[in-house]
Parts: sequence; structure tokens; C-alpha cells
Amino acid sequence: MVVGVDSLGIKNPSTIYKNLTYAELHEHEVKNNEGKIAKTKYGDVFTVDTGKFTGRSPKDKWIVKTPGSPLADQIWWGSVNQPITPEIFEDMFDQAIAHMDKKEELYVADLYTGANKSSRKAIRFVHEKAWQQHFVTNMFIRPTAEDPIKEEDIDVTIINACGATNEKVRSERKERGKRKR
Repeated sequence: MVVGVDSLGIKNPSTIYKNLTYAELHEHEVKNNEGKIAKTKYGDVFTVDTGKFTGRSPKDKWIVKTPGSPLADQIWWGSVNQPITPEIFEDMFDQAIAHMDKKEELYVADLYTGANKSSRKAIRFVHEKAWQQHFVTNMFIRPTAEDPIKEEDIDVTIINACGATNEKVRSERKERGKRKR
């Protein structure tokens, strides 16, 4: 099965789960011990404790600002839309790919945004946790057998390398610096 992560530079995971059903994702969530099952009056639900990170921090939104780009002047830059250079993005991208390439298993889902076929986008999500895949599968539109997403139709790829924290990156950089001396 073509899963489309090798073109990103992710080549080492031995198993990649693509477009799993809700039941399959639930099995992986439980098997991987990613959370707990809570009993509710509506039935059992899977819960995840994300710790102090309960949502997207508005001050953690960064957009690549490319000098000379016509779009650079159309973005409302400030404390919410913070600019980064293309070089910083490339460094972060390389770190995310290296992190994901160390994983034995990854989860991939191809989903749509928007119900209108003339304006929707096809997004590929790459995750290291089943619960993250479950979340986006619930939030976006699943393709059907009659309306599949083909490899060439992917408009955007989102890589969730949640285990590659700034602390790990700083530590790895510090260690690389010691080895170079």
C-alpha cells in the first residue's frame, strides 16, 4: 500500500497504518496505552490526558515569511501570526522528519476539508499516536470508495511530531555541539 511518507524522507518505520476505521483506531489506542476508557451514560469513550497542553496556544502559531512573497503583505503579523524565516522552517521540518523516521509505527490518514467538491482540500495527516489520528478522523471528512483521495490529489501534508519537543531539540543540539568540539 502506498502511504506517501517516503517522499517526505520518512523511510524507517516498519509499520504504517493508513486510514484506519474508528474501531481499529480504538484497538490501537488501547493496545498502545494512550489513554483510558471512561464509562458514560452514552457508552464507553476513550479519553486522553494531554497534561498541561489542553489546546492550541495562540502564541504558538508561526508562519513562514518569505521575503518578496506577495502573500507576506496579506497576513496580519503580530503576536498571533508570528513570522519565521524559511531557514527556521527547514530546520524544524528536518527535525520533525528525523523524529518520525525513528518511530517503528506511524499513522497516516488522507481526509478532506470542506464538503464542497469545488473548494475542498485533501490533507494527509501523519501521526505517531493512534488517538491523534482518531481526533482528525473525527474532525475532517473521510473519503469514500466512490470518491477516494489519490496520491496526486494531496494538497497539504500535516506532520504531528508531538514527541519532538523543544527540550529534546535543545538537548540534541547541545549534545551535537559537544561532539563537534
